[in-house]
Amino acid sequence: MLGVEWQRGCRMKWSFWLVLIGLISGFIGGMHPNNGEESYAGESLSDPDYQIFLPGVLLNSTPLDRLGRIAFVNNRGWVSVMKADGSEVRELNDPVGGNHGSSCKNDLISWSPDGKNLVYATDTSLFILPFDGSPGYTIADSTNRKCAATWSPDGLWIAFGREDAEGVNEIYIVQPDGSDLTRITDGDGFCYNPVWSPDGEKIAFACQTTSGDNIYVMSKTGSDQIRLTENGESFYPSWSPDGTQVAFEVGCFNCWAQIYIINRDGSDLRQLTSVYGDNRRPTWSPNQKWIAFESRNSNQDIYRVDPASLAVQQLTETTDWERRPSWSPDSQYLAFTKGSGIAILEIQTGSLQIVATSGSKPSWSTNAFP
Repeated sequence: MLGVEWQRGCRMKWSFWLVLIGLISGFIGGMHPNNGEESYAGESLSDPDYQIFLPGVLLNSTPLDRLGRIAFVNNRGWVSVMKADGSEVRELNDPVGGNHGSSCKNDLISWSPDGKNLVYATDTSLFILPFDGSPGYTIADSTNRKCAATWSPDGLWIAFGREDAEGVNEIYIVQPDGSDLTRITDGDGFCYNPVWSPDGEKIAFACQTTSGDNIYVMSKTGSDQIRLTENGESFYPSWSPDGTQVAFEVGCFNCWAQIYIINRDGSDLRQLTSVYGDNRRPTWSPNQKWIAFESRNSNQDIYRVDPASLAVQQLTETTDWERRPSWSPDSQYLAFTKGSGIAILEIQTGSLQIVATSGSKPSWSTNAFP
C-alpha cells in the first residue's frame, strides 16, 4: 500500500513540475515568439492580427495549395482559373470568345458562393462561366463602361450595371439562368459598382448625378435607398464582413484620394488614410481586421489599414505597378496584379511569389476548396 501511495505522490509532483515548466515556456514564448528574427515593413512578425500562437509554438499560414482557386483574365483576354499556388491553370469555356473589357474600368470576376460558377461583366454582355469547364452562357446584354457584377450571398441573384433603352445606366438584378431581369434603381444618374451586403439584404453602389459620384445603399428590391456620401467624389464601395460598415474611396480636385468608412445608415463617417498618393479600391479582409488598397504616386503599391487603430502598413515596394488586391479566405494572403502578371503575398512573412507570369484582375474564391 505504501508503494502505491509513494508512486501516486511522485506522479503528482512530476505533473506539477511539467505544468509549471510549460507555463513558464509559454510565457517566455509569448513574450519573444520571434526573437532574433527581422520584422517586415515596420511590424513584428509576431503580430497577433495574422498569427496564431500556442505556448512556445509559432503556427504558419495555411499552405497555398489548400486555399482554393483564383480566377483572372489571361493575356488573351479570356478568363482562367488556377490553384492558389499557381498550379492547374486552365481557361474556362468562354461563350464570348475573349478580349473582354477593352473599355471597362471595373471589370471584376465574381465567384458564386459555392465556388461552382463565375460571373463576368464586359462593356457588351454579362455571362456565366462554370468552373467545371462546361460551356459558358450569356445572361444579359448591354452593360456599361464601368463593368461590374456581383453574386448575392445566397447564390440566387446577380447585381450589375446596365444601360437602358434611354441611355441611362441603372442597377439590375438577374437570376443566374438569365431569368427575372429586374431594374432596381430608377433615376437620372449613371449608377454602377453594385455590391451585396453579407446578409444579402442590401446593395451598396455608386451613382453619378448632377451632385457628382456618391455612395448609396438600398434594399435588394431597390427600396429604402439611402445616400451615404455628399462630397461628389466617392467610389468603389466595399462591405465590412459583418455588414455594419461600408469602405470606399474619396477623391477631390487637386488632392490625393483617401480611404473612408461609414456606417450602413450613413452615420460615423471616418477617414482612415492620409497616405501620400491616390489610394483606391478598398477591400475588406474576411476577418474584418484590415482593409487592403492600392496607392499610386510615382509607383503603385499595395497597402493595408487597420480601421480600428488607423495603423497603415505598406505591403509592397517594387519597381512594378501593383494593383487590384484580393484577399485569401483566411486573410493570410493577398493576390494582386503585379506588372503584367499575378503575384501572391504571404503577409506573415513578407514572402512574395509570382503565380502567373501574365494575367490581371485576380479574384480569390470565397469558398476555400472549390
